[in-house]
Amino acid sequence: MKLFGQFLIEQGYITKEDYVRAMVVQANSLPALPSVINELNLLTIDQQVEVFDHQSTHLKNYQLACAELGYWDEAVFDHAVIRYFLNRVRSLGDILLELGCITSASLTEVLAKYVELGDYKPSSEPKEIPKATSGDHSHTPGAQTAPSNDPFVLSQFEKKVCFLYCRHFNEQHYEALLRLSSTISEQALSDARRDLSAIRTASTLVRADKSHLLLDGLLKVIEHGITPSLNHPSIKHTVNLLWELREGLSAGIPEALALQNKELLNQVNDALASLSKIG
Repeated sequence: MKLFGQFLIEQGYITKEDYVRAMVVQANSLPALPSVINELNLLTIDQQVEVFDHQSTHLKNYQLACAELGYWDEAVFDHAVIRYFLNRVRSLGDILLELGCITSASLTEVLAKYVELGDYKPSSEPKEIPKATSGDHSHTPGAQTAPSNDPFVLSQFEKKVCFLYCRHFNEQHYEALLRLSSTISEQALSDARRDLSAIRTASTLVRADKSHLLLDGLLKVIEHGITPSLNHPSIKHTVNLLWELREGLSAGIPEALALQNKELLNQVNDALASLSKIG
């Protein structure tokens, strides 16, 4: 799938000069690699001193100096550093808006087009979660999945969304989800931000180029008090894909193996692109 900036240029929404300006702003907003290594405590003080000396003596960049000294453990460093940067990267769309390179309406329009590029259909449906009601946790095979009039009963799909966000399913979680769908309270905002933090972590596991679109889109939805319909095809589609990722990880697949799973990477990339539409 094309990178978002490349797609914006091809569709005529921005120029190459606009893209370069925005990417420079994005890069300048991130801390330097030595600062990240120090903050994450990936090297001891003595090791950092040794790296800086090697870098200055041999005119190497910081990462290469680490590698030549045998300190750059790809399995640990790459994952930790990429996660750090992805957690702090500014959205390309927001930067383009700030620079006056694109309008809000045009950005929304092009995001919708961008999502259409990655229309992946999952090969299997997510696992069923037992139907739960307030005070009753019994499970009946073949239970109806349609939404109930009872405010404390969710459809199977809504339970999957809740389970995806909260890691486990109970009455408190789906009641909070219901409250969030009607009114936005301070507590709901706090819970939503916590859930977004969990999604942010999951997205960085696959080093997704488009993870910032997902995160910024969801943050805007939550902070502006807008809740997309759970029945929207792109939301259903995305939850199915992310569910498959979570199933794999929860089954004990180490992060390093998950990163190398091409099929999983493609599914999650498509999922992130789909979710970016709600931004």
